[in-house]
Amino acid sequence: MDQLKNVLIIDDTSTNRAILCDILRPFYNVLQASNGAEGIEIVKSEKESLSAIVLDLVMPVMDGYEFLNEIKNISGGSNIPVIVATSEYSPENEKKVLKLGAWDFVMKPYDAEVLLFRLGNAIDRSEIEVYKRIKYMAEYDSLTGLANRNTMYNNTYKLISRYKDKKFAFVRYDIDRFQLVNAYYGSKEGDDLLKYMGKTIKAIVGSRENTAYGHIDADVFAFCLEYDKKDLETLLAELRKNLEAYNKSYDIVPTFGIYVVADTSLEIGQMYDRATLAAKKAKGNYVDYFAYYTEDLAQGLMYEQEITNDMVHALNNNQFEVYMQPKYNLLNNTMCGAEALVRWNHPTKGVINPSKFTPILERNGFISKLDYFVWESVCKVMRQWLDEGKNVYPISINVSRVDIYNPNFADIMINLIERYGIPVHYIGLELTESAYTDNPVAMRETMARLHDYGFTILMDDFGSGYSSLNMLKDIVFDVIKIDMNFLSDTGVKGRGENIIASVIRMAKWLKIPVVVEGVEVAWQAKFLKSIGCEYVQGFYFAKPMTVDEYGALLDQKQYKDTDAESDDDIFDLDQLFKANPQMDIMFGSLSQAIAIFEFDGTKIDILKVNEGYYDLMNVNEGYIEFDDMPSLVMDEYRDDFKQTFKRVMNNKDKAECEYATLKSDGKKLWIRLSLKYIHEISGNCLIMGTFENVTAKKAVDMELARYKAAALDNGNNVPKMLIVDDVNVDRKMLADVFKEHYHIFDYKEEDGLTGVAVT
Repeated sequence: MDQLKNVLIIDDTSTNRAILCDILRPFYNVLQASNGAEGIEIVKSEKESLSAIVLDLVMPVMDGYEFLNEIKNISGGSNIPVIVATSEYSPENEKKVLKLGAWDFVMKPYDAEVLLFRLGNAIDRSEIEVYKRIKYMAEYDSLTGLANRNTMYNNTYKLISRYKDKKFAFVRYDIDRFQLVNAYYGSKEGDDLLKYMGKTIKAIVGSRENTAYGHIDADVFAFCLEYDKKDLETLLAELRKNLEAYNKSYDIVPTFGIYVVADTSLEIGQMYDRATLAAKKAKGNYVDYFAYYTEDLAQGLMYEQEITNDMVHALNNNQFEVYMQPKYNLLNNTMCGAEALVRWNHPTKGVINPSKFTPILERNGFISKLDYFVWESVCKVMRQWLDEGKNVYPISINVSRVDIYNPNFADIMINLIERYGIPVHYIGLELTESAYTDNPVAMRETMARLHDYGFTILMDDFGSGYSSLNMLKDIVFDVIKIDMNFLSDTGVKGRGENIIASVIRMAKWLKIPVVVEGVEVAWQAKFLKSIGCEYVQGFYFAKPMTVDEYGALLDQKQYKDTDAESDDDIFDLDQLFKANPQMDIMFGSLSQAIAIFEFDGTKIDILKVNEGYYDLMNVNEGYIEFDDMPSLVMDEYRDDFKQTFKRVMNNKDKAECEYATLKSDGKKLWIRLSLKYIHEISGNCLIMGTFENVTAKKAVDMELARYKAAALDNGNNVPKMLIVDDVNVDRKMLADVFKEHYHIFDYKEEDGLTGVAVT
């Protein structure tokens, strides 16, 4: 026998309740309340099991009108059908209770058959409504009102099956870095944005024939429609335009992944996976914000799955092998350390390069296990070499972004070297910029602790992304690593070389050594030495080798015989920054102001100055004006100043000029600058300059000129003066002095005249 449904009677008259109980009990389980307040409490406790309520209007404590208002405040309460019973019918009362949410209206005294019919109809209608709500909740997303994943997939399947002669495209649509909207503006604003996206999809996609669309999860939507390439891309542009119009202050970039349905036998979930794979290709690209699925992407997905399937077995069965690539000191071509690398000796695929499996292992998190294997292998062999008395060098190990997420990473590293008794200076930690970008706070804290413990910290792939300078600022690095290859194919001759030279120069100021990776040919080694690079790593010096091969090298003389030294014209820029007797004399003991300039034909920069420069220019030691040097020269002398540098660049010898500059107190300072060519690097000239203060001499010359002018001026005749000098600045200066009293004739030295003639 089916369980009876519960009906609540709310009436203050016990006789009325008794009558209702007699009518209802054969068909329902009856609950009773003597006023609205008691009824509300029963609703709160029994709402899940209540099928209907019969409500009297006139009652003490809380009447029927108040009850209808109050039940709306109870979650799910408004879903319970309420039939109002009254002995005084009026159209106004009926309208009022129906407006308050009553489902029906019956009169007292009760007609049992009518009451049971009305009550049964109300319960049946409510159950249908409940079923509809449950069905809607099961098939549609409550936030956006769009079909949920399952419903969208079913609708897509029906659509493609119905129109077998048509071609369709399945599109995945989400927002790049949607989580930032929630983080910066709150979850409510994120929900409002999702509602807006759902609304625009319904308006733009839903307005077309033969479409299916829905909300998959979080900020991910999907839709399927007839495929026409031009029409589809126009639709995507319209969706993007509408999204950008949502809030002009947001930087919202959509991503669309497109799978043109070529195989209708695929499950819809597989179509979604292919569209997702295409979306990954477009992710983060502001211009190309959509991408199509291709078979190459599919092969990549299959390869990734193969790697994932094999990785645990490979680690457990020693398929991973640690290799060492030596690093060399470029100044004397001797080995000074190595970087630990890993190779996968796969039984069927052969030796797999790390670039093929590392990104996959980073995505699935397995890289942390592989990294630990490499770290421990290095500690083991380092302990062995120390015990054997070998002449060991520091070895750097790589730390992935996944390792940084581990809050115990610092403890793991410290415990490793303590367990094997390895002096901490023998282990360096190489970190990539991407690890910093993903989690800068965790990286700063962890690296600070490890650095304080004594580990050497290396920044790998400096300059390959956007945050390298932030890393230099925020984290204490001991070594910078640059890859030669990332500067290739710049399209502008000499640009790559100038960038590397600039980075190395910056590192010199910061007193941070630089290791350049990817050095493969002699001219690269020669160039790097000429710009002051200290350490290199690459195939030209040594390829990655097994641990045993590297161990054998430790027993040999570690000198690399190269032809990088064969050119006697190599200029070692490092000598400008490192202490040596010649530099000590030039930039230490001499009181004369000296500077080293770099000139590219247009821009003049100061690379290094001595104490005499600070004294002459009256600036604090350590302060150098790195902007274009002519900005320090007064406007009227700037052209002649630059021309002097150009003469040195062209004649590769000497030139000099005199110019005026303003000191910090506003007074004019006259300088004679003597320049000497040093060397050329990638089209830029290194030039040494000496500065002489000639202000006093200029003052005497100008006073003498004024005295002569006054003596010759008779007040009536305008005397004539011939000024002859090969220095433009001097001729101009004297002309300015005498022009009020003389008619000036101006000759250059090459005209065959010398001296000053006064008529």
